[in-house]
Amino acid sequence: MGDALLRRDLAQVLIDFLKIWIHQILYQRAIYPPEIFEPRKKYNVPIHIAVFPDLVNYIDDFVKAVHHPLIHGDYRSVALTIQTQEQRTLERFVFEMDSLIPTTQVPPKTVLESGSTVKIADVEQYLRAALLRICASPSLLAPVTSNCNFFLSIETRQGPPADQGTDARALSQSQMGDWIPSPDQATYAKLIPLQTIPADAFKVNTYVMETMKKGKGKQAAAASTSHDRVIA
Repeated sequence: MGDALLRRDLAQVLIDFLKIWIHQILYQRAIYPPEIFEPRKKYNVPIHIAVFPDLVNYIDDFVKAVHHPLIHGDYRSVALTIQTQEQRTLERFVFEMDSLIPTTQVPPKTVLESGSTVKIADVEQYLRAALLRICASPSLLAPVTSNCNFFLSIETRQGPPADQGTDARALSQSQMGDWIPSPDQATYAKLIPLQTIPADAFKVNTYVMETMKKGKGKQAAAASTSHDRVIA
């Protein structure tokens, strides 16, 4: 790949990274057994990608659905929230994207088909740093209780966040029209910046928020395996 690329291609690089980012969080926070992940390498960083078909499809469908709205600035961010079975939030990883498209009167297609002002090698260095920060998350955050669950959600520029609903397959079928409101009512004790990724017409900011207590004793023992709709 050459040094420069079209903004459309640059956007695709960022969306592809979002998918990797989600897989890495699930692995590093031990939401699933390590046996369902396959070791790989991206941007010269060792990573782990889930190979369990239903989980892979769930993530793929989500990323496919948010691609266009994120790039066009309709969505402010996506988040991966880790909860106990009792729906008590423990952590919320946020992938926030600012897009030039809604701030200009230039047609979106024209913006995306124009050349970027950044080199792909420079963007990849930021993506590499972002992956390394996720790899370091166990040292930045307190351990989560065993057998937690997670859900993926979006925050729109207008209106409340929405979560994915009850069936991963519904995501592609309804194109997210069946998502239910999922306002974030958790109280967070800590916000940890992870990595900012400047990329010409787009700027990605990643961070994680942690609640005051992760839960111990009976609550920890009661928490049961996550995301039953995916692994059942």
